[in-house]
Amino acid sequence: MNKTIHQALFDFANEMVVVKKNQKHGAFGGTFYTDVNEILSTIKPVLEKLGMVIIQTPQIGEVGSFLNTKICLKDIPAEYVEANIKLIVDPKSPKVMWDLGGAITYTRRYSIVTMLNLESVDDDFVQGTKHAQSAPKTVIIKTTAKERSIPIVQMMSDLDKAKEQGDLEMATNIYEEAGDKGLIQVQDYHDRLFEATI
Repeated sequence: MNKTIHQALFDFANEMVVVKKNQKHGAFGGTFYTDVNEILSTIKPVLEKLGMVIIQTPQIGEVGSFLNTKICLKDIPAEYVEANIKLIVDPKSPKVMWDLGGAITYTRRYSIVTMLNLESVDDDFVQGTKHAQSAPKTVIIKTTAKERSIPIVQMMSDLDKAKEQGDLEMATNIYEEAGDKGLIQVQDYHDRLFEATI
């Protein structure tokens, strides 16, 4: 079983996942997309195999309401990655709760897709031909480590090595590189890993 969340993510990236676009979008020319239930039911067996759990909770903070998505190891909850996405809702809308529900569902879907590096052939907003959009498609998601660069996972692995070797200079270089690339997850992981050292 995995002992670090980034190793679990690395292993997840080596799995073949098939997701069906099972819902037709009323807007955007009637294109098809994958709803959150289909995504969850598809990735659940892989997550269970790797000992991973996804927790999503709407929260309210200083910046307003947002959805927190956390992916952690089932047996080691302290091993996790997380992301917060602001929920955009017009408070003056007469259907504000309906809008909030829609925003939560929409954000849940895209949080999972983003955090697990899932790839889709067609985006909801890309207009295809009538023939191409005439029926739901099966989207094959290939995310093997050999075929794709996974900088977040690699940088977290390098941070583990730096921790084991007591190499603070290496850890600092990784932290700064992550900052240059906007990889907040790596910087957060660095802080948790080295907070007792620095």
